[in-house]
Amino acid sequence: MLARGAVQHDEASKLYYYLRAGLPVVSEAPVPNNHLITESGAGLIAPFGDDAVMAELIEAATRRRWDARAARAYVLAHQTWDRRVEVYERLLAAELGV
Repeated sequence: MLARGAVQHDEASKLYYYLRAGLPVVSEAPVPNNHLITESGAGLIAPFGDDAVMAELIEAATRRRWDARAARAYVLAHQTWDRRVEVYERLLAAELGV
């Protein structure tokens, strides 16, 4: 579970660790990397500050069958260092006009 406040300034790297382990995540809306949850389908996102909904989603997550393989496959396909290098290469090439 990730629940840390209305303003997020860090990377929330726990998401990567949980998904690589095939674990589902329950997070609050302002966490910057929540797109990982929606793209991988491996978790739930509660609105910020709604403790009742957060508790409901945590309980729901414990009862649901999650596809651990799909979560790991998502990370391997989209969040490796090689993929990050590709993104930076594209950005730098565009900036330099190469």
